Amino acid sequence: ILRVLQEREFERVGGSKTIKVDIRIIAASQDITKKVSNGEFRKDLYYRLNVINLNLIPLRERKEDIPLLVKRFLSDFTKETGKKITGLSKEVLDILLNYDYPGNVRELKNIIEYMTAVSKNSIIDETSIPSYLRNTTQKKEIAQDSDNKDFIKIPYGIGLEDAENIIIKKTLERNGFNKVKTANDLK
Repeated sequence: ILRVLQEREFERVGGSKTIKVDIRIIAASQDITKKVSNGEFRKDLYYRLNVINLNLIPLRERKEDIPLLVKRFLSDFTKETGKKITGLSKEVLDILLNYDYPGNVRELKNIIEYMTAVSKNSIIDETSIPSYLRNTTQKKEIAQDSDNKDFIKIPYGIGLEDAENIIIKKTLERNGFNKVKTANDLK
């Protein structure tokens, strides 16, 4: 790769003819300068790639872009699949706006592709949300509801084991982490 970038030519494996190329490479990495200084990425390759450096803000820090990206991805996937999906429900959009996207824009694109593939309606509703996204959103809701001491909120669709863990954890908290009292309360 270094030679191709520097000389703008290469030979195929087993070939003898030199092929000239006019290429541009777009590379993405998180904190590449740190990786170079730690020896995790080759300096010579970094300097050949680092012609124009763009620092993109993560999607979680620019939530206002999500509706536009959703519209674009939904348009692309409905054309590709031939489905007649016209949009998302407000609840689904709210869930998408409240998610942190560790996988950035690619993750949002995959979520929209998944929901397009599994949706049976013209408007994508909560039944089409990937389970990991639903569970993440539910965990946030549980954290927000943790101030209410009179009841324990168990989200719809959560597994029995997860529900049991929530009940035990909340009861322990309410009882000041007294295991005997918690065991008695939960029989």
